Amino acid sequence: MMMDMREYRSLEKERKHLEDINALKDDFINIASHELRTPLTSIKGYTSMFLDGDFGYITPEMQKPLSVMLDSSNRLIKLINDMLNIAKLESRSMEFNNTDIPMRAFLLELQYEYENVSKSH
Repeated sequence: MMMDMREYRSLEKERKHLEDINALKDDFINIASHELRTPLTSIKGYTSMFLDGDFGYITPEMQKPLSVMLDSSNRLIKLINDMLNIAKLESRSMEFNNTDIPMRAFLLELQYEYENVSKSH
């Protein structure tokens, strides 16, 4: 059955609307990730400097919360990077490099990441 011109125009208008919404979503993700990454970089940097003793002696009581802050900022930065990667995948603009990897080391790293995420939740 043939689609009449009104149906076609209606579908075309809806397709354009969905493309516009998708573009707005992509813009939001890019802006939000930049706005989140900027303060997180400062938090991560200064926390690392405190832990390294750049600002003087850190008591053992202070080391634990500072370490938690550093781990948390690293997790948030990873989450932001994952969001950006998902946006790249959706827009088909992500590039892939096929390389051989040592499978045992890869699986051990995956296990380590999983255990660290499990402990923090």
